Amino acid sequence: MVLTAHFIDDNWTLQKRILNFIVIPDHKGNTIGKLVESCLINWGIEKVFAIVVDNASPNQVALDYMKEKIGNWGQLVVKGSFLHLRCCCHILNLIVRDGMEELDSSIEAIRNCVKFIRSSPARLEKFRKCVAKEKIDGKGGIVPLDVCTRWNSTYFMLDIAVKFKKAFIRLEDEDQQFQNYFQERVGGKLRDGPPRNEDWDKAASLVRFLKIFYDATLQFSGTKVVTANQPLLWMCTIVGELEKFINSEEPLLVSIGTSMKKKFDKYWLKLQDMNKILLIAVVLDPRYKLLYLDFFFPKLQKDKDLVAGMVKEVHKIFLKLYNEYAEADPLAAQASVDATRPKVDNLAEIDEEDSHAANMKQFMMLRKEKDVIEIKDEIEWSLSGQVKKLPME
Repeated sequence: MVLTAHFIDDNWTLQKRILNFIVIPDHKGNTIGKLVESCLINWGIEKVFAIVVDNASPNQVALDYMKEKIGNWGQLVVKGSFLHLRCCCHILNLIVRDGMEELDSSIEAIRNCVKFIRSSPARLEKFRKCVAKEKIDGKGGIVPLDVCTRWNSTYFMLDIAVKFKKAFIRLEDEDQQFQNYFQERVGGKLRDGPPRNEDWDKAASLVRFLKIFYDATLQFSGTKVVTANQPLLWMCTIVGELEKFINSEEPLLVSIGTSMKKKFDKYWLKLQDMNKILLIAVVLDPRYKLLYLDFFFPKLQKDKDLVAGMVKEVHKIFLKLYNEYAEADPLAAQASVDATRPKVDNLAEIDEEDSHAANMKQFMMLRKEKDVIEIKDEIEWSLSGQVKKLPME
């Protein structure tokens, strides 16, 4: 287990502390909860807003334990409503793994090619000569071998391997060792491969398909920047990509897209079940605010009443959070009245071929149409300068 704590220090600087490879005697929820509690005490961290975990069942018991302990410290925000946050990278992993099962044999065939050329310096040198004969630019390095349990490394391997397709085909024609390698039996059966044109075509299609997920994972995994506002923005893009492939004329992409969409719907379709802090984070981003929810929610939900109700609920939660923080720290709340005009990106520089960028351009145009450039005072202030609570709707 790896435990990572991200927190803001007194100078409003993002900090990170990591405790790697913790041995857990058993996987009972209370054991995990006590371990997290011990680390927080040792690190001197008392204020905990959210704990990010995967979907393992013991985690719910651990979160219930932590909710009780942090509540005893008197540091629980909104009664711990947002304490349990599912790892978005883990959910992406589950979505992608479902789709990649459609191509297991093709991926394994290409993986075996990479294993062959990387198994000895002599084999690698033969492959380099094939690369030179095919006049392929090899400055980016030779194909890396993936970690088969990590889809993003498999994506990276396939992305580069496809570029060296002709070199692998030449190696098969010229190297008897390469041919013999695929005649060996492993676990009672022949190795998958060598890849045929159909396998290479499938890999190329998969690479195009997975790029948006790879880009999203990089954004979700940032360690030195705030990432809470990213999942909702990328979910909007992912939905569009999935629908695009489901409606494509390639049976393979339709099959992969359909499989992934089922998993996506399981975790992210029901907005009412989502941890609302992912929505609040976007509202707090001065580039998007509540208008982005009006833009995004209809992409997931066709029910206009449900969409309107969700936007209203987010607004209500936002006010509730503000009131709680204002009561705890009036001076900090008073300082938040200093607003600045948000920066609007240059729309002319956005690449229309980039799905995420195109989504952002569409939203920016919507925002300009509605003249939502100025940050408006959402918080009413009394004439005396004291922070007052806002009435809940």
